[in-house]
Amino acid sequence: MDYGNIFSFMSAYPKVQVLLATYNGEKFLPEQLDSLLSQTYPDIEILARDDGSKDNTPQILRAYQLNHPGRINIVNDGEGNLGGYTQNFQRLCDLSTMPVIAFSDQDDVWNPEKVAKSVDALLKLEERWGQDKPLLVHHDFTFVDAEKTVLHESFDRANGNRKAHPPKLRMPFAADVHGFSMTVNRALLDVALPFPEVANGHDSVLGCLASDIGAIDFIPEQLALYRRHGKNTSHVGISFARRSLTKLLKDGTVLDIPKNLRVIFDEVRSNVNLKRTCARSYIETYRPLISEEQLTLLEKYAQLDELSAIERKIVLCSQPGMSWKTKLLLALTL
Repeated sequence: MDYGNIFSFMSAYPKVQVLLATYNGEKFLPEQLDSLLSQTYPDIEILARDDGSKDNTPQILRAYQLNHPGRINIVNDGEGNLGGYTQNFQRLCDLSTMPVIAFSDQDDVWNPEKVAKSVDALLKLEERWGQDKPLLVHHDFTFVDAEKTVLHESFDRANGNRKAHPPKLRMPFAADVHGFSMTVNRALLDVALPFPEVANGHDSVLGCLASDIGAIDFIPEQLALYRRHGKNTSHVGISFARRSLTKLLKDGTVLDIPKNLRVIFDEVRSNVNLKRTCARSYIETYRPLISEEQLTLLEKYAQLDELSAIERKIVLCSQPGMSWKTKLLLALTL
């Protein structure tokens, strides 16, 4: 479908603001900017903020801004590094003004129709629920390495079609909605800001809120290349259970198994602590908005440190959308 021609005949369509957070991204940033500027959707503004890069990232942004007048705005707040990509996106969200907002990492490559198809899906949600309902759409993507060699053609299928069969409720610590694949409406951003003090990414928070008090739609098309190159600031990857089993069974020799087990146990404990602190912070921030069902579930996670070992296993293994492999790993390691 030629979205460029379709939108050219529309008398009105929402302006899209693409929030681009950068940090030491000079190697891949030009290709990503080219893909943003090549979108078929006709009304896009890129709002970029650099988080105190030590390389040529700021110079690249300025050069593109000069070569594409009116299409790229750069935030110059003089505050340097805010502490991470979540804080950088929070600042961008605070400054955003458009009715539709998309999120961009610095090292991916977007399909030319990514924004058009996302807006189309979002408008269909608005037709059903209205503009005042917090809404989010996200899509499948192709997982590639630094040189764009395909590792997984479909990230969704690589994780067992977990997005095609979404859980009824999402958790604020579960990254099953990935930021660069999200497009949201103004209503969702308005209720989400400011983000919780402790958050496992802006995408986890927005996905959790939208699933509980709004609506989510998933586009089963690979509309971007997600580049995994070892220096990403976010942590999209194959499931924790699969990574752990790979480390245990394939990394090193039999003699390395005890060491690998300790690494896995430490990661599980760290993950449990993250769930607890994220749940508490999310409740503190959004308690009046959270549904009774979601609040009941989140309060169990917030109280993990007060539960017995058996009770912790039961709560953790009840997480919506969790694979049976991860449940088994949690049961064995906690």
